[in-house]
Amino acid sequence: MERDRMALCTKQSGLIVRGQSPLVALLLGQCAAPFQISGPMTPDLQSIYGIYSRTLFNMIAKGNRRPGSGEVNASLNNLQSWGNNYYSCNQQAGWLAACLNGAGPSGWKYIFQGIDSFAGVSFHYITVVLPSNPSNPTIFMDPWLNQINVVRP
Repeated sequence: MERDRMALCTKQSGLIVRGQSPLVALLLGQCAAPFQISGPMTPDLQSIYGIYSRTLFNMIAKGNRRPGSGEVNASLNNLQSWGNNYYSCNQQAGWLAACLNGAGPSGWKYIFQGIDSFAGVSFHYITVVLPSNPSNPTIFMDPWLNQINVVRP
């Protein structure tokens, strides 16, 4: 299996930035984080990534999430959640799953899932996108870290 690690960079319209340096796009405020695409980009994947991007941008615009990506940014998000409207990882992953369930392409399952568990208690949450077609990839979306992991068959 090929495993691609991605962080999404899109314009606020949800269209993927092509032909532009991810760093330039990030500095211009056009994206949540650098994005590198590998493997085929089907219309379903384009739609799923667009919903992911728009959901993150909406959380940022409404003051529910810090812009950026990575563990430092996510940890600052948690520290600053006391006394403001920032969402924790479970709230971000739950909201993303709800958005995908409401608007995502059919033929996929959008699951809110706890990971990093100890004694039956999950300490981190992500959104898992499962294909009904075995030739499509499984997608692990972590809006808290702003990372997408794709596992291709």
